[in-house]
Amino acid sequence: MRNKLGVIMSVVICLAALGVQAGGPVPEGRVGILPKGSEVFNVIYKSEQQSDVVVSIYDAKDQLVFTERFRKQTNFLRPYNFSGLNFGKYTIEVVDDKGTLLKQIDYAKVKTTKMVNVVKVSNSSNDSKYLFMVSGRGEELIRLKIYDINGHLLHNEARLIAGDDSQVYTLKGISSGCTFEVIHKDGSVRQLRYP
Repeated sequence: MRNKLGVIMSVVICLAALGVQAGGPVPEGRVGILPKGSEVFNVIYKSEQQSDVVVSIYDAKDQLVFTERFRKQTNFLRPYNFSGLNFGKYTIEVVDDKGTLLKQIDYAKVKTTKMVNVVKVSNSSNDSKYLFMVSGRGEELIRLKIYDINGHLLHNEARLIAGDDSQVYTLKGISSGCTFEVIHKDGSVRQLRYP
C-alpha cells in the first residue's frame, strides 16, 4: 500500500512540475501565435484528440475584444486581424478539453521606412539617366524631389511604395549633377548627391 501511495505521489509531483493539472494550462506545444504582416496574427492549434476550442482575445485592461468557438477540432490555423484595434498588449486565450493557455502579443506600429539608393546608369552630353531603387517591408508613402546642381527643383512626386520598387529617371539637359531627396512619412529626409 505504501508503495502505491509513493508511486501516485511521484506522478502527481511530476505532473505538477510540468504544469499539467486538471483545468490547468495547455502544454506550450499545442498553440502557436505567428505574426503575418503587421496587423494579422495567426493562431495555430494542434491536438491529438478532438476537442471544442474557444479562442478569446483580451485587451490590456482584460476587456474581452473577440471570442469564437471551434467544435470538435484536432487542428486549425486561424488569422486574427487587429487593424481596427488600438496599439498595445493583448492576450489570446485558448481553452480546450485539456485546459487554458494564455499567450501575450504586442500589437505595435511597425516602422516601414524604406531603404533608398540611386545609381547613375548613363550620361550623354545633354541627358543623364538615374536608377532610383527602394526596398523594404510594408507600404510607405514617400515624397521624391530631384534638384539640379544649383538647387533648382526638377521633379516632385509622391509615391506609394509597397515592397520593393525601382524606376529610371531621365533628366533632360542635366549632365553636371543632381540631388535626389527622399522624404519619408516619419519626416526623415535622405539626400543622395551625384556630382
